[in-house]
Amino acid sequence: MMMNVPEGTPVDSSVSALEQARCIPPSKLRQEYLDLLELVGHGCFQLRILFCAHLSLVMVLFHQWSTHALTQPVDHWCKPPALFAHLTRDQWLNVSVPVVEDSHGNRRHSQCAMYDLSTIVFNGSRLEVPCDGWDYDLPPDTSTLVSKWDLVCDRAPYVLMTHVYYTVGGVLGAPLVGQLADRVGRRPVVFGALLLSMVSVFTATAADSFPAFVVAHVLIALCTSTVYFLTSILLFESSSSAYRTLYIAAAETGAPLMQAASMSPWLQRMDLRFTRIALVVSMIVLSLAFHAVAESPRWLLAVGQYDALTAVLTRIAQENDVEIGDVWRLVHYAEVVKPLQAGMPFQLSDVLLLPELRARTVALSVLWFWCFFAQYSIALVRPNAATSPSQIVPMLLLLVPVYAAGYPLVTRWPRRTSLHMALMVASTVAVAAGAAHYSENALVAEHIVDLLLAAVQLCLLVAKLLAYECFPSAVRATAVHVVVAAGCLGQGMAQFLVDVARVADATSALLIMAVGLLTCEMAVRWLPETKDVELPEVQGDVLAQGSHPQQASSPSKEEMLPAKRTSSTQPCSSRQASKTTARNTKRIGNKQSPVNIVTKDVTPDPYLRDNPLQWEDTGLRGTSISNNGNTWQVSVKAAGPNLRGGPLQHDYQMEMLHAHWGKTNDSGSEHAVDGKRYAGELHLVHFNADKCKSFLEAASSEEGLVVVAVFLIEGAAHPLLKSVVDCIPYIKHKGMKCVLQQTLDVSLLIPAGSTYWTYEGSLTTPPWYENVTWIVYKQPIEVSPAQLAAFRTLMSYEERVDPQKSSDGPIECNVRATQPLKRRIVREPLKKQEEATHLS
Repeated sequence: MMMNVPEGTPVDSSVSALEQARCIPPSKLRQEYLDLLELVGHGCFQLRILFCAHLSLVMVLFHQWSTHALTQPVDHWCKPPALFAHLTRDQWLNVSVPVVEDSHGNRRHSQCAMYDLSTIVFNGSRLEVPCDGWDYDLPPDTSTLVSKWDLVCDRAPYVLMTHVYYTVGGVLGAPLVGQLADRVGRRPVVFGALLLSMVSVFTATAADSFPAFVVAHVLIALCTSTVYFLTSILLFESSSSAYRTLYIAAAETGAPLMQAASMSPWLQRMDLRFTRIALVVSMIVLSLAFHAVAESPRWLLAVGQYDALTAVLTRIAQENDVEIGDVWRLVHYAEVVKPLQAGMPFQLSDVLLLPELRARTVALSVLWFWCFFAQYSIALVRPNAATSPSQIVPMLLLLVPVYAAGYPLVTRWPRRTSLHMALMVASTVAVAAGAAHYSENALVAEHIVDLLLAAVQLCLLVAKLLAYECFPSAVRATAVHVVVAAGCLGQGMAQFLVDVARVADATSALLIMAVGLLTCEMAVRWLPETKDVELPEVQGDVLAQGSHPQQASSPSKEEMLPAKRTSSTQPCSSRQASKTTARNTKRIGNKQSPVNIVTKDVTPDPYLRDNPLQWEDTGLRGTSISNNGNTWQVSVKAAGPNLRGGPLQHDYQMEMLHAHWGKTNDSGSEHAVDGKRYAGELHLVHFNADKCKSFLEAASSEEGLVVVAVFLIEGAAHPLLKSVVDCIPYIKHKGMKCVLQQTLDVSLLIPAGSTYWTYEGSLTTPPWYENVTWIVYKQPIEVSPAQLAAFRTLMSYEERVDPQKSSDGPIECNVRATQPLKRRIVREPLKKQEEATHLS
């Protein structure tokens, strides 16, 4: 790929920039990338996005609260026909509108019926008929949603539809919009949402039917929330770690200010036309401002758009007045070490299928549901608008300081601790407000409710930071919008209680809030700590970070299968590396595999000498071989060979056999010995048959797995692997399977007279669980060049896929990089011996 190198960048013309980057240690390149992102992550560029995020939040809140205000009950009465239009209001009511008794026992003029003026009056009785039109107690040239669509009397239940649209738009549309933003980028989706929202505003204005109006408002609600959340994500991904929290907190200051403004009499009595004009103007201003905003650099890195990444970083550096003459090294770091697009999911279900992502999504969804429920339920316990500035000022004096306290809270304390504290405070304040309402102390209850609103806003700030930090850049928009959908559901539930159920008992409502917020305390325990942790770029980074112990769940067998990957020392070709390094990101765990075995550092162990490895029933019967898109794999259907002894404290049953290889015959093994790689490596995977009933159960259990590794070296053809090679033409494409008719004898794969190394490690494929005891035989077995070449003819795509349209190809390399040994010890038997004893 040709890269755009900024002018003035010193480049050795005799050596390509890519080759220069390859000569730099990956750890140094990675640190340069982090340093560069920190350098350009604060300045005019980020302030411009902050303005867009702040304006978009005000816009979405203005739309939500104005809709609530425009659907408030309005005094109304039957509209007089043209013949009686000259009558004053009082004259019309006294002559033609009956007097009825309301639910409180008060007598008033009917709002839904009038006298039939065409009938003759006998004995003082007059026939009542339903209204066919209404007049409203509104200032001249003023309209609301109620007056525009006559949402009164038998049409009053239609008010529900004006509140349901936000819930429907958020729950159904938000996850799909998030997935679109992860596919095509944040910036195009924001522009599309702004355009669609303006078209929807005009459609709602010109709508001649109430259903068409509701559909238009569904789109407005979805688009405005999309603009806000994607702009906020873009601000988060474009900022350095030192300023990221400050920017997000600053963008959220519009929430308490808008909440206070919503209590003002002016906003409570706003006109429908004014709201439309205000929305369109804000959308136009936001569109103009967003033209000066570039795409997220983290998302570009995650999907491998390196030319665009170079241009964006150069632009950010220029706008922030930062010198980055070595930007090309960042870009080539991405190409050599971390091309991530292969790890990006293209299905919404991927966010819920990966156990670590699923646990985070569910926990955050519970959190956002209850926080949104509490925030929008506050209208229930404080339904009246402020009537003077003296009532709004105390609210601001409570909202602003409490919300401002959230910034030091999230910067000085871990995220989970901050959230625990904020939720505890919010639930305590909710109980106090309920007690004040129960004692009918209205003045105290009003101020405590204001404090509750500030505490809930603080919970949402920390929850938002957690949501942004929990998910990798490649799927951040999708996952966050799934969580947003849960929040929309909570908001819809609150609106139902306020506007439909008409729950009058404020004490009960506040107690429900308190219980819900306490429920969130349990959900927080499922979330990892993200403060001062490097942001994940792809799903593999989430696995590397690990999760709370309660999140663990058994993976599927498919997740255990070897994945194509490349080493930091480039055992695979650059083309193969561009497709496979996504899952080869550096693990944060302390026991990752494979490793480079340094023979002079190996520890002799007399226990291993005195307890030789023992194999039992080495014949594989009823087996099948398949192509899983990453390697060939022999699956053991019946009870397979058993392994015990050596470093093992239990009996282990064989589950599968697969191989790893490289593009050349000197770079195909996953483990290395004194830095040397072999032509290939066989893995005989076993599970703990004493403690676990199946391989899937053992995969995430302590002492669950044993993998026996056998090196392959170029030489004569191996007789057992001949059976495998004979099946290759029948499993050429991914998903194909072939039944092996003959019995395979595993003992033929065990080097005769060879000793072994052993250490505690991990799976070399997702999800990299660190519960594997590795047994690596020192002596390789021979395979012919033709057999190795046959392995490389396997295809990583299905037969139905057009090769011309697929970025995949032959499986030429499926090797993972060696991982740091750290404090682990590699052991071997004290003396060379025959450690494998075949009992049968």
